[in-house]
Parts: sequence; structure tokens; C-alpha cells
Amino acid sequence: ADIAVDKSILRFDGQSANRQDVVVTNVGDTTAYVQVTPYLVKNPGTPEERREKVKNPKKAGLLVSPSKLALAAGGRKLVRFVNLKPARADEGVYRVAIEPVAGPVDATQTGLMVLVGYEVLVLASPVDPKAELVAERQGRTLTLRNAIGP
Repeated sequence: ADIAVDKSILRFDGQSANRQDVVVTNVGDTTAYVQVTPYLVKNPGTPEERREKVKNPKKAGLLVSPSKLALAAGGRKLVRFVNLKPARADEGVYRVAIEPVAGPVDATQTGLMVLVGYEVLVLASPVDPKAELVAERQGRTLTLRNAIGP
């Protein structure tokens, strides 16, 4: 399944609309089945960074729809991203996996199918962003972090 997306980074900055679309295109010659899975990124950019699958969009602050697509050869469909917390106090960081899944296979021989997926980085800025930059050096490593926030 050969798919492509038109954007890899989305920003919700409070100045723009609270919804954005990503176009998923099937550039192959057979039907592509696609699964869309949003993840909330906890502690982004730190050694404690981890991803949590979004089960409750209202609580997580991001709604992504639809979660499954079937694209005919050459077809295109929109995946809508909605920022459900436009007046947030802290930054929201999300990764949304857009991945083809193997559909029905009719083969008389053993074969190999390679499926390539994408991740869309979604950044949702707080209403009143604050920063207190702190620099720490350990040997040849310089670490910069924002002392304000989680």
C-alpha cells in the first residue's frame, strides 16, 4: 500500500483555526486500508518522554477523525484534526500515526509486502506561553530546558 500525506507538522497556536486537515493520498494501484492512531506525548524532549494512546479525545485535548480509511487507487481523503482545548494553560504535544494495514491478499505464492506509514507531529500552544530558559553543562553536553511547566 503506497500512501502519502501532505503535511507532517501541524501547529495550533491560538491565532489560527482550531481545526486542520491532512490529505492522505493513495499513490498505489490497489486499494489502501489506513489506520489513524493519535498519541499524547508526555514529558516531550526529556529522557522520561513516553506516548499514551488517546482513548478519550476530550481529556487529551485532540480529536482526530476518521480512525480508519479505505482509499481506492489514486484516491484522496481528509483526516481532520481538532484542537479541543484552545484555551490550554500548557503546551500539548501529540504524534498521530497514519499507517497502511494489509488488506485481503490473494496470492498463490509466498511474497513480501512492505507498508510505510507516517507520523504527524501536532503542537498545541498555550494561550499565554511562558519561558524561563535554564542551561546546564555536564562535560561536553549542554542541556537547555524551560524551568516553567510540567
